[in-house]
Amino acid sequence: MAIPFISELLELKGFYELFKLGYTKTRKWLKDPIRVEKLSDDVFSSRIEFGKIVTVEGKLSRYATTFRPKTYDPSIGAPTIRGNYYDPKSGLTLVGANVKIQSRTFQYPAQALPSFEDDAGRYCVAFLYSNDFYGLILEQTPPTGQPSEMNRFIIEAKNRPIPVLVPEDTLVNIAEKEVTITGVITVLPEPLVTAITKTLCPIRESIYYHFLRASSSIPGFCIDCRRVESSDVNAKRAIKELRSAIFVEGHFEGIIDDRYSKEYSTSLQGKGSSSVGTLTSQETGVVAYHTEDKYISVTHADFATFGFYIEVDLLDSRDYSRKLKYLRQYYKDFRRNVRNNIRKTSSFEARFKPDFLFDYRKQYAFHPDGVLASASAEETLHKNPDLKETADWLKNAKN
Repeated sequence: MAIPFISELLELKGFYELFKLGYTKTRKWLKDPIRVEKLSDDVFSSRIEFGKIVTVEGKLSRYATTFRPKTYDPSIGAPTIRGNYYDPKSGLTLVGANVKIQSRTFQYPAQALPSFEDDAGRYCVAFLYSNDFYGLILEQTPPTGQPSEMNRFIIEAKNRPIPVLVPEDTLVNIAEKEVTITGVITVLPEPLVTAITKTLCPIRESIYYHFLRASSSIPGFCIDCRRVESSDVNAKRAIKELRSAIFVEGHFEGIIDDRYSKEYSTSLQGKGSSSVGTLTSQETGVVAYHTEDKYISVTHADFATFGFYIEVDLLDSRDYSRKLKYLRQYYKDFRRNVRNNIRKTSSFEARFKPDFLFDYRKQYAFHPDGVLASASAEETLHKNPDLKETADWLKNAKN
């Protein structure tokens, strides 16, 4: 069974299609600055029409929760979770049990989208948050002990951004800062909205609420700052902190069942853990590995796809550099250990390929061929040529 990648690429296709938006005919210029949340309310209530030039205050970032990895499950970080728990020490599996675990909060990971180049220039999608935005780590309600903890995330106005189309050379100077921006309110066409909403989960549906309401007569909008004559950007103070979860996700080629689950656990035992337990979510089937590592969370889905997650301050250069190196090394060690452990009992050559990650400018740190450079990806794109442009956009990301 090939790893399909279809739902993942569909998630990202909607944001890729933003770059293809035509320029909206401009109307009246509203020069008085407006807050992010009020802009959203005024657009969806038709008090501000499409084509109006508006000035908005907020915090601009490259990062948003624009992607749900296949290996992500929001219930994994709960203190009590219902699932199937395997204990390698006893060799026993508890099926459908409420198991208490010690785990860090499993936060929704962030992602920075690649830039896009056409004859007019190179552009990016950035995200404008309200002035009280402080990071992408979501607050949570106290644990209830219920089987599902998916609804524990507290999503408030400060967590809900509006996408902004902006020239890349401009974004370099204003990203991760408090800003006042002027741009054109631009409607999101129905096909683009459909692409974004097709795979939406309740968490991202709530996070996207300031710019995307599929059931509304006005389904969605963005702020277009691509044209000099109808836009302006003024940067103020730099954002001091931007804590977030980041991730890399990939798969072993040719593995279609759970025959190598022991090799997976054994490979993680070599990462400073004397024992490794697994817990399977009954809601999503995602398997969480409970190791003694204090930074990395490891999950897997569909027998062969693995996700590696770590929390970091994206604006602290020391913390970011140290955690990214740690994530990269952990990822590479696991890939090598699994390959070597499988070689001990099988002639199968386990090859691990990265598929998606938090910032595609970093893809070559995880593999010399970058992301989506696998037979499975090629097969999927051959069968679904409409997704090839999106895949090429990710693969060709530049620093």
